[in-house]
Amino acid sequence: MLDTIKINTTKAKVIAPVTVQDIYGQYYRVRPNEWPYMQAKEKRFIQSGPYIENYGIYFPSLTFRKYNELFLEFSAPKIVFDNNVDELSNGDKTLFLNNLHERLLTIGLEISIEDLWNSNVSFATVSKNVVIDTIGAYEFIEFTRRLWWRWRHSLKLENYEHDGVCIREFSSTTGIGIYAKVPSLSEIVNPTKIELEFIGRLQDNNILRFEYRMQTYQRTLAKYSWAIGYHLNELRLKDIFSSELSQKILLYDLNKSMFSNEFKYISMKLPTIKRMYEYLWDKNLKPQEEFAVITAFRLCSDLGIEKTREIFDKRYSQSTTKRVWKLLDKAFTDFAYHDYAKIRDQISRSLNKFEPIKISNSIFNNYSRIDQLGLLV
Repeated sequence: MLDTIKINTTKAKVIAPVTVQDIYGQYYRVRPNEWPYMQAKEKRFIQSGPYIENYGIYFPSLTFRKYNELFLEFSAPKIVFDNNVDELSNGDKTLFLNNLHERLLTIGLEISIEDLWNSNVSFATVSKNVVIDTIGAYEFIEFTRRLWWRWRHSLKLENYEHDGVCIREFSSTTGIGIYAKVPSLSEIVNPTKIELEFIGRLQDNNILRFEYRMQTYQRTLAKYSWAIGYHLNELRLKDIFSSELSQKILLYDLNKSMFSNEFKYISMKLPTIKRMYEYLWDKNLKPQEEFAVITAFRLCSDLGIEKTREIFDKRYSQSTTKRVWKLLDKAFTDFAYHDYAKIRDQISRSLNKFEPIKISNSIFNNYSRIDQLGLLV
């Protein structure tokens, strides 16, 4: 699904009595009665926080630049659901555009729905939330962090408020991460009762979040051109509002890494050499073959299957190599901790189905969205 998006347009009109100077505000002090939710920062105006206490709903962040260009950055699911656990589908297009249009009107900006739909995209993030029930979301993140050999030396475990954790790897153009809690909810300066309850329900529902972020316009344009199948000269909001494209982009890198066949050899608890030797004791192997199986296991854990195969092809005969891989696969099937691979497969299937999860009804069962939003009535 689409998550964080940054769009820009020159079609925004400021609604009186608010003036361009009030909004742009590089040299003007904000009047609290007019713009209580805006603050000056680095000679430009941006929103001070996504949730405005006076309204209790989510607003986009705003940045004004020269030539009347306006940048809007927002979480697309929050525009519709006020949370980013419930997921957008293609059928939510009308509600999404109407909500975005109405919320901009509320803060004094008029942009037509057509202009919003045709606005330029600066960057985008796609994500998927998965509910798991066989292992704790935090446990999954911790074990994955330790055992994801591709990023073993650079990946960090990051902590958020309310015990949320994630692992992520960012470059100058892309970023991929796995979260055990939606981190942006912890960045609220003054959490409301509803938001605190929502954070608690996230933990109770044991939700994992997979995210792929395209950091730059060039990367975003290239990824969507690849997903669509032809080169796009420019990227607009209407080009990226697609569950199918989000799925294709997100799964491409995940399937190459943690959901590839290689990952099944990265166990949750690596057995000791002693345990491996005890397992091989009654397999009628030659000493050289026993050593080869144990060596292959350790190399797979550290280097991955492809590199290990290269080493074995150079040092052992074809028949020995074939027998080693057969025994190695059997060993991981027999060990109890191979269940971790089953958990991986369960999550992989959920991601590949890409079916939206909807849990807001249970989370906000004591609150009416219409009462919360007010302006949608």
